[in-house]
Amino acid sequence: MAELTYLDFDLHIEGTGGKYRARVQNSPGGEALSEFSTPFESLELENFLLRVGRPRSGVRRLNSPEMEAAKKVGAQLFEAVFQDEVFGAFRASVQQAGNEGKGLRVRLRVDAPELGDLPWEYLYNPRQDEFLSLSVETPIVRYVEIPRRFASMKVKLPLMVLVMISSPSDYPPLEVEREWQNLKTALADLEASGLVQLERLEIATLGALQQHLRPDDYHIFHFIGHGGFEEATQDGVLLFEDENRRGRKLSGHYLGTILRDERPLRLAILNACEGARTSQRDPFAGVAQNLVRRGIPAVIAMQFEITDRAAITFSRELYAAIADGYPVDAALAEARKAIFAQGNDIEWGTPVYFTRTKDGRIFNLDIIKGRTPVVRRARPSRVDPKQEKQLNNTYIDGLGAYYIQDWKRARINLQDVVAVDPNYKEAAKMLAEVENLLNREALFQQAQAALEKDDFEAAKKNLEELISEDPDNQEAVDQLKEVNQTLQVARLTEEARQLHARGQAQAVISVITRIQKIDPDYVDHEGLLQTAQTILDNQKQQAVLEKTYNQALQAVGNKNWAAAEELLMQVAQQEETHRDTQPLLARVRVEIEREKTAERQTQ
Repeated sequence: MAELTYLDFDLHIEGTGGKYRARVQNSPGGEALSEFSTPFESLELENFLLRVGRPRSGVRRLNSPEMEAAKKVGAQLFEAVFQDEVFGAFRASVQQAGNEGKGLRVRLRVDAPELGDLPWEYLYNPRQDEFLSLSVETPIVRYVEIPRRFASMKVKLPLMVLVMISSPSDYPPLEVEREWQNLKTALADLEASGLVQLERLEIATLGALQQHLRPDDYHIFHFIGHGGFEEATQDGVLLFEDENRRGRKLSGHYLGTILRDERPLRLAILNACEGARTSQRDPFAGVAQNLVRRGIPAVIAMQFEITDRAAITFSRELYAAIADGYPVDAALAEARKAIFAQGNDIEWGTPVYFTRTKDGRIFNLDIIKGRTPVVRRARPSRVDPKQEKQLNNTYIDGLGAYYIQDWKRARINLQDVVAVDPNYKEAAKMLAEVENLLNREALFQQAQAALEKDDFEAAKKNLEELISEDPDNQEAVDQLKEVNQTLQVARLTEEARQLHARGQAQAVISVITRIQKIDPDYVDHEGLLQTAQTILDNQKQQAVLEKTYNQALQAVGNKNWAAAEELLMQVAQQEETHRDTQPLLARVRVEIEREKTAERQTQ
């Protein structure tokens, strides 16, 4: 691997009240300054955040509406900031970095509160048709400048990762085991090869974290849980648990106080579940910045909720690249590209990197070329020669259950093996695969339970997630097609009701006709079609009646009394009281009698 090195492009954004300055403080292309206004309207940003920041299942096709929205917002940000001199400095810096065979690290420092939570990771250069952060050559870093020197620490592999999954009882529950197994699945190969070692903190309290950190050394803290924004303090918080498993809101200041003395701890990863961002404010941004200010060299936070598949890819590629010696910003760029390579056109912009390091190197890994690192700090083996046979028998039982697809029994046996010896044969790798299969099975069962309750939205979400993991599951594909059809029919039926209430009979008939094409067995229990048809027939009858009446008026005007009488009688037969039919008919008959009288007098 060629060593990744960067030149820095330090961009400082400051201002308030809609008027801002972008100042290039240090770059290969020199210093520069430009002024700009708020790049887009509040509603436009809200719409973008709603589009990309809601829970998503599976992946999306390239050039989807989400991708186009990302390009639009990213281009607006780029063109607002990278104007005139700033763009010139950027272009010169890219060229200089290329000439030296290096990348250009964009270190972004935003001192305008209303701009700090913008999704800068989607910065898009429309002239080159490229997102900056999707290239290892131009990573984007949220730089937090503090007057404290930092040096990378020499560590031996494996990277020790402490995982906390917090799911307080008084908040929407997380599928804790599923989150844990997703992470285990993502890093199974890295664990098996001795590059990474995961350890789970079973109790998600601040006190338990402190006690767990005291005797052991960890390099990375990986938090999975809820995030929120406190209006009173104008700060983001993480939701830990208290002793009764109820939620405890913790700012980055509190968490940073616990973590700051752990010198081997170099990186914190904050994975938002159940929606971290519900408005323009990103609660994890405040937590991440506070952690960096309290001494954590680097923090990666998710500015939106991330799907299982993207989270697995992100974790696998990020940790693998760090273990390969990549700087964290370059490793993150690799993880972004891996998510994008799956056909996922939007979630690569979800991770945000905050740091106070100058060069992005938080670890100085002791890697011996050509040798697999030796796993250290593995759980003490409880296996002696007499127990080896029993351990092998348990492994063989798990192997047998695996091959007959008895996943639950396979999990029990393989868990027993891994608990004794994490590196025993292929047990860890097989266990990760079994957990993935059980996760798929659970998704399918949850979908079936939702279908039994006619909760089609929940069924759709579970089926989409299952298909994203197992595209060849034809039963799930067929069910999703039926669910989508049911939801489409329900939506169209509701639209038909609303149109019916407004008396738009022709539109109602068109909607019901469309429903019948989607579902030939559709039964119109509410009689919307029949009543709409009746209304339409009445409207047509009224139109014919009105036309006849107007013809009668014309005949009256021409004093063609006989024709007028015939036309008015036709109207009266259909609707006796239509407008002035009866008075007109009486008048016409008087005129007819007058003509008859005049004719008799002339004879």
